[in-house]
Amino acid sequence: MNEHAPGWYEHDGERRYWDGSQWTHSTSLPPPSSVARVPQSGELAPYAPPPVYGAPALPRARKEPALSLLLSFFIPGVGSMVNGDVGAGVAFLLVYGLGLVLLVCLGWLIVGLIGLPICVGAWAWSMYHAYLGAVNFNRSVGYAG
Repeated sequence: MNEHAPGWYEHDGERRYWDGSQWTHSTSLPPPSSVARVPQSGELAPYAPPPVYGAPALPRARKEPALSLLLSFFIPGVGSMVNGDVGAGVAFLLVYGLGLVLLVCLGWLIVGLIGLPICVGAWAWSMYHAYLGAVNFNRSVGYAG
């Protein structure tokens, strides 16, 4: 009677198949170990390493003050939106639009002339805000100006 049932067993330093009466020529890889292998220095890990707290983050992209100013020159508020200050950008755009409505729709009245300073003020302030926002962002992340 056989001692072992057919199956895979360790034999002569490798994993071989026992068919119940003799060893076959079939071999297999050893079973995976339950302990995770730590990569040695110079080896790449098959997974991303865990985050290290307090480690420096990836560098942030620099904002171009001239581009922000130019965008706000053509469409008030867009330069601030590009800098990440979407709320202020939308506000500048809405105030500029309100000024245009007052200027165009009520331009024949004295009240309509209030729209012109509102338009010019929102336009100029949006350019200033966009430029200054890009400069302040760059300084906060470590870039000069």
